[in-house]
Amino acid sequence: MNSRSKPSNAQLSFTFIGHQTWLLSSPDANILLDPVLERSFGNSKHINFEIYPPRSVDIERMPELDAILLSHEHLDHFHLSSLNRLSRQVPVIVGKNMPMCVRDAIRKLGFEVRVQPFEQPIEFGDTRVSMHAPAAGTVFWEKRVSQYFITHGEVSCFIAVDALTSDRLEKDVVAGRMPVPDLIIVSNNSMVTPPGARAASPFSKGKTSLLSPGTGLSILDDLVGAAGRIAGPHTHIAICGDGHIDHVQDFGPFLHSDNKRLAELANGMGYQPVVHGPYPGERISIFGGNKFVDDRVSWIDYDGSRHEEQKHKLLTFLKSPVQGRLTGVVAPYVEDAQVARDIDIVEVYLVQLARLLLQLPPGRNVLAATEREWPNLGDRRVVVRFLVGDGRVAQYGLNVVTAKFERDTTPTARLTQVFPCGFEAFLRDFAAILRGEIQVWDIAGRSTYSWNLGDSYQGIEAVLLGDLGEQVRPELHTALFNAEIDRLLGAQTMAAA
Repeated sequence: MNSRSKPSNAQLSFTFIGHQTWLLSSPDANILLDPVLERSFGNSKHINFEIYPPRSVDIERMPELDAILLSHEHLDHFHLSSLNRLSRQVPVIVGKNMPMCVRDAIRKLGFEVRVQPFEQPIEFGDTRVSMHAPAAGTVFWEKRVSQYFITHGEVSCFIAVDALTSDRLEKDVVAGRMPVPDLIIVSNNSMVTPPGARAASPFSKGKTSLLSPGTGLSILDDLVGAAGRIAGPHTHIAICGDGHIDHVQDFGPFLHSDNKRLAELANGMGYQPVVHGPYPGERISIFGGNKFVDDRVSWIDYDGSRHEEQKHKLLTFLKSPVQGRLTGVVAPYVEDAQVARDIDIVEVYLVQLARLLLQLPPGRNVLAATEREWPNLGDRRVVVRFLVGDGRVAQYGLNVVTAKFERDTTPTARLTQVFPCGFEAFLRDFAAILRGEIQVWDIAGRSTYSWNLGDSYQGIEAVLLGDLGEQVRPELHTALFNAEIDRLLGAQTMAAA
């Protein structure tokens, strides 16, 4: 890495590297936030997600780092292959809620891990960075996010990451105990699929018109509104996120994922405050007196031609949409013995899942269902289907009277008439999650299909994201991370031989 590189006299500058990765620079330090530095990300050999807009990062020319900050454990923030390309002399700083399996993986790569208490500033000369727990209303699987508040002199910035703004931070700003930030960085996680495509996430927006609720202007309202609780009249907002391509469906980028276009729309309509939507390599610098300057750095190569190709692919799809088939992540079976093994693994897990579902919204909702809405309602009210291949399916219905999943033979065409709630995935994918070979995030909404009573946050998929995530099942992710680290270090050893 080269020597320090920052605009002269800027108190704080933020270089957008892609998706939600930023380089924070001040006169005292260069701090890398959530490093995803390669053209794609993923912590499994089975799948990677392409960064959007496309770019390449010349790590050798990146400014010399003083610290790496990691907000949370999800694969689009915690990327082992990117970390492996950085100097082991740079400490990795995490919040107190970071799962131990992630801390151990970082240490196994050879880094020093420092655990920072919330609200206690880390000092780099006159630059202070504090971590904050997100608001209580944040969804379960994002509750371990650490949000950042950065100050240098009279300039400050808040980075929300993927969570609702910290309740305590909001109170402190309103009460004047912390400064109103000059810049707030928010995350666009809308993942709106075009008409005709399958939703890329169970929580992505279903409507696609610019003026439809939940999309376009509503996305802007959500992003700007969330920041507005701690924003002042001169606060600027920067939008990042939604920065990957759906690996299953070939439609290009998500609708409304061009954050520069969103920013231009906001500013053209007279939104207050000013909104930025940087492309990779663009830098936002803040000087005294609320002066902002945007420029570019030379060590990030934004691939404009590839970006235009991706946008053209989306336009082509919009003209002639073709819904892709449900596609698995793990390679298909070659032997029936593999099928039998995976059915055994899944059936053991279904015992636990049955009890869990009955305590949570999916179970409560189906228990409240009546024959008036569901004439075919029986004791089995939740169905889980695992696609084996060659037309074969392993199908189970949750009997709410016995609290057990039972083998079920309801025909496919009648499933949504009989079961108020259902979930479908490939057997090989689901078993791979339970073996610690892929993550639940690798298949969520892309290689799955589900329906439920209530909104998506009350469905089976929401339960699985919580129950099979890093926070609840660290042993699965320890196995996954160790396999990826062994692969990365083994490749290095072979290259050096």
